[in-house]
Amino acid sequence: MNHPDLDVLTADASDLSSAEEREQIGAHLDKCPECLDLYSRICAERALIEGTAPPGTGLGRSAGISVAVLLAAVAAGLGANSLMSAPPSAEESMRLLASPSTRARAAADLLRLGPSAVAALEQGAKEDDASVSRVSQDLLQMIAVEAAVETTTLIDGVAASWKRIQEEGRAKNPWTDKKDFQNAYQEWKEAHSPKEAALESAERAVLAWFKAQEKDKGLEWRVRRLLSEAAKDRNDLKSAAEQLDLAIASYPRVNYAIPSKHSKFQHLVNERAMMIWDEKGKAAAIDYAADLLLKDPRFQYFFTAPWERRFEEAKDEEGKYEFSQRMRAAFGARPTTFPDSDERTDSRK
Repeated sequence: MNHPDLDVLTADASDLSSAEEREQIGAHLDKCPECLDLYSRICAERALIEGTAPPGTGLGRSAGISVAVLLAAVAAGLGANSLMSAPPSAEESMRLLASPSTRARAAADLLRLGPSAVAALEQGAKEDDASVSRVSQDLLQMIAVEAAVETTTLIDGVAASWKRIQEEGRAKNPWTDKKDFQNAYQEWKEAHSPKEAALESAERAVLAWFKAQEKDKGLEWRVRRLLSEAAKDRNDLKSAAEQLDLAIASYPRVNYAIPSKHSKFQHLVNERAMMIWDEKGKAAAIDYAADLLLKDPRFQYFFTAPWERRFEEAKDEEGKYEFSQRMRAAFGARPTTFPDSDERTDSRK
């Protein structure tokens, strides 16, 4: 019997096969338990990575992937690594998950994978197979403990910081908008050394806390910046950029007495510009900052330090000159762009 190789099965599980190929693979899987088992594990990997069962895959070929197979995929690290050539059997996965360290890693992986993975565990906890049920129940408990412990301390720190910021705002402290939730986040990280799963859990908890608050001016940009930092720590730069964009968009318009000292806006913009530089290059970063400086009334001061460091590190005097000219031109056009504005623009370095 000619067996389809791993690449062929993986392509079919990813919905990349033609209708004719799918029919041939299906016919083979109906006759070959060995290939069906391997195909089921490939589908388990996709289900774990995507947090859902892909349409048209083998999840329907064998009356659905069992929870035991899903746990086998987690035990083998298939949710985080490439498919192993010889993945463990369901029985072996139960043995692997008997180890506290392996079970802890599995719990972290499942927490990272989100609600659908947790739902699969809840189904597993009701299985007739005692070993599957026991492991599923233990993993659910570990996930609950990790999520509760890791996020509660962060939320407490964020809530305390927000209370202090609100009090300083009512007291008309001019430095209020320089303060955010960065210290609370750093203290939480130092205390718990969170890995990817705990970071994602923390992000969800912070967002839930934010949604439960009164939408006072200045809260959202602080929350979004924290979420951006957490996403960076997970190396999810796309989410980090999206959250930082939301932080900038939600930053209120305030006429600061000394924008260079009292405003956080220019620092948020510079953070985003440096991310653009890393992703798309220097020219795109300069375009982004110059356009905002020209068009956004909140941009009352431009902080050049991070740019100068970049140009100095690259020994790029030509780029530094181009940057300086673009910023000067944008600043010079602001009185025309905002003729009726009462902003006190601070152009000092």
